[in-house]
Amino acid sequence: MKKIILSSYENSHNNSSPVYYWNGFGNSKYYISNFIEKNKDQIRNEYLKFIENIDAEKPGEKKIRKIFGINKFHNLWHMSAIYEKCPNKSLAINDCIKLIAFEKILDIENPKIVSLDSKNVNLHKSIKILCLRKKIIFENNLNLPYFFYLDSKSLIPNFLKTIIFIFKIFLSSLSRGRNLVNNNFENHISFISYFINFKIKKDNDNTIKFFSDYWHNLPDLIFQYDKKINWLHFGINRKAPKEFKILKNKKELLNSAKISHLLIDNYISIKIFIQSLIIFLNVSIKSLITFNIKKMFDLKNSNINFYTFLKNDWITSTRGSQLFYSIIIIKILDKLFSKIPKQKLGFYLLEYQSWERALIGSWKKFNHGKIIGVEHTSGYMRYWDLRFYKSIDFYKDTKNLKFMNDFTCINGPKSKELLICSGYPKNKIIEVEALRFNYLNKHIDKLNPTNFSSNKILLIGDIDYISTKNLLEDIKKIYFNLEKDIKIYFRPHPGTPNKQILINFAESLSINISEKPLISDINYNDKIIIVGGSSVSIEALLMNKTTIIYLNKNKLNLSPINFIHKINFVSNSQDLLSSINSNLKNRNSKQEFFWLDDNLPKWKIFLDKQLNY
Repeated sequence: MKKIILSSYENSHNNSSPVYYWNGFGNSKYYISNFIEKNKDQIRNEYLKFIENIDAEKPGEKKIRKIFGINKFHNLWHMSAIYEKCPNKSLAINDCIKLIAFEKILDIENPKIVSLDSKNVNLHKSIKILCLRKKIIFENNLNLPYFFYLDSKSLIPNFLKTIIFIFKIFLSSLSRGRNLVNNNFENHISFISYFINFKIKKDNDNTIKFFSDYWHNLPDLIFQYDKKINWLHFGINRKAPKEFKILKNKKELLNSAKISHLLIDNYISIKIFIQSLIIFLNVSIKSLITFNIKKMFDLKNSNINFYTFLKNDWITSTRGSQLFYSIIIIKILDKLFSKIPKQKLGFYLLEYQSWERALIGSWKKFNHGKIIGVEHTSGYMRYWDLRFYKSIDFYKDTKNLKFMNDFTCINGPKSKELLICSGYPKNKIIEVEALRFNYLNKHIDKLNPTNFSSNKILLIGDIDYISTKNLLEDIKKIYFNLEKDIKIYFRPHPGTPNKQILINFAESLSINISEKPLISDINYNDKIIIVGGSSVSIEALLMNKTTIIYLNKNKLNLSPINFIHKINFVSNSQDLLSSINSNLKNRNSKQEFFWLDDNLPKWKIFLDKQLNY
């Protein structure tokens, strides 16, 4: 009888049966990642359609959208981890996509036996269901009950995690709730952004001003229309209230003639906390008494069931920390937008996170003007960052368009092409300059020919600690196989957890820690090795640097340059060494990523239409 082996380990070998690799990237057809790449449009659309159809499922007397609907402007299901589809928050998405691919491989191979070599309990359960439904004999290598193979994190009850999360929110509500809108808060254009990546800097006329790395000189352009701006900040760390207080004390920056600042987090109060807790308990009870949940996770016209992979996301979103966060952010934004004067325009950073749905709902609930999502990095170029995409059929249903943002500002031709191909309405797409990347103009134009030697290598870490650590460990494995005159520099991600541990590890390998500005680092080094899906890969390419992307073997390829040919994508030490030693050069790439112009002509065209009234 024909048998195939599915393995979580890249080094698995079998002389008599083909071995398909669940994880990793390589040239062999037996890597599932390669099958996914060849059939990516079909596979991605199947998963997107599955996610979008869950809200119409009826596990009990009511459909999911009815169970989790608060009002016509807010639906908690559409703020769930499952609907959000963020690959950095939920590794389960990677396994779901691979499962779709593996079923298609089974249809091609038509085996009688599938043998699984893995310690991944969720993978075992999912493949077992698939084989049972397809009437394929399932063999596994687990000799003990599943309990013995669970990792320590999965043993901590969701109930306990949720209680801790809610208690932290409660403590916040005791110390805040005092940041009410004052009479001076009368500006009619809002920027909704994160309270990070900003500077207090002097302008050309020596006036001190607030400068956001996300928005660059767009506020200055708006001032030319004789308009004033409200900055509505989301604090993303515990230091935000303290840092905002420091900013607030700088009277020349806060509530000045042109700008006002407000920290959204400060709007939490005991009243909002209690209201949120009541809704949380009500929705949680509904989810607990909802039956036939597993059946909801069947993929249509398939033998696949995703419940095992998505179970944790389901729990956190329907009776866990994600649910409570969604409720409280809705309550905070409702309070805020019910009190501030009517806003003409609202600009927010477009990342398709759950809070953005709450923002759009509250904004429209209280009849403010146009709400505009602005692509600030390269989100749409990350093919497998599913937050940015919907199925082909999604936009055909007018009810789905009702509570979308009014416009989506796209910063480059490739993003626009990918967005249109996904079915997004063309009349909602606005072409604008890439604010974050405009600085590249003065560097690209002044580039001198380089010798493209490989004696200086820059490692750029990701916010994902594990992926960055894996790169350093693979560098350690090949360190003595590199040329003796090679110098290696390491630039850790500023937001990564355990950053100092990574620095210590790098220093133990005699790797230099870089503290230069990013552009200086890219300029100085010859080859750039970048972990994961960072947009820095685009900057390296545009600076004519040989670029190597180091991928987490357990994840899909989230790089924004994954559509460019002749890019080195690696996930292990052998491929990494080969790429470093290769003569592959990316300097001839003519791909146009962004619209770049310091004068912002595209932004001006858009603002002329919106602000000349």
